[in-house]
Amino acid sequence: MAISRRKVVAMGVLALPAGGLASAQGATFFVLQRVAASATVRAAMESVDLTAWAFQLTSEEYVSCAPREHHGSVQAQLADGRRVFVSVETIGGLLLSHSYLAEVAARNHLQAVSPASQVIPRSGAPYPVRVTWELKLEPLTAKSCRLDCAVLVETADRELAQGSTHPASDAPSPLQAHCSVETPLYAADIERKALQGFYRSRG
Repeated sequence: MAISRRKVVAMGVLALPAGGLASAQGATFFVLQRVAASATVRAAMESVDLTAWAFQLTSEEYVSCAPREHHGSVQAQLADGRRVFVSVETIGGLLLSHSYLAEVAARNHLQAVSPASQVIPRSGAPYPVRVTWELKLEPLTAKSCRLDCAVLVETADRELAQGSTHPASDAPSPLQAHCSVETPLYAADIERKALQGFYRSRG
């Protein structure tokens, strides 16, 4: 499924709530899904900068980290100077558009929130969810570290939360399967750039 850069930008605009990125503050949120995965980065932890990596990731690099499900991304900037990472992907047959804003922006810890990601089903109206994407690094050896990737999906819609329960199954959810695919590919891209000295110029 190919989506043009213009379409990615348009969908990213749709993902911004009417009152701005902070308009959902104060609302009560209910957890829809929480998933996580880990992978090894064969580079020294001090040679990596997760925040620089995420907010300098090109659309082509983003797509390569989940070629069947990532469709494109763009980097944008708000009027106040804050950076936004806009991305579009398909998970479990649902098209999702995110506009991530960093809440924690450190070399070894990035927590970015998309306050009103758009979920676009094949039929029916789109609906918003809040998505938190968190990346952390933990040292393993002098020349390697572990990348931990976690995704939290929440809704302010109580009825949606109550209707999202599924029977227990041994099979991973589509979101967990997606996270398990993209995390080692994220780690590989981070590792490649660290070994090339990509992050040396930052702090």
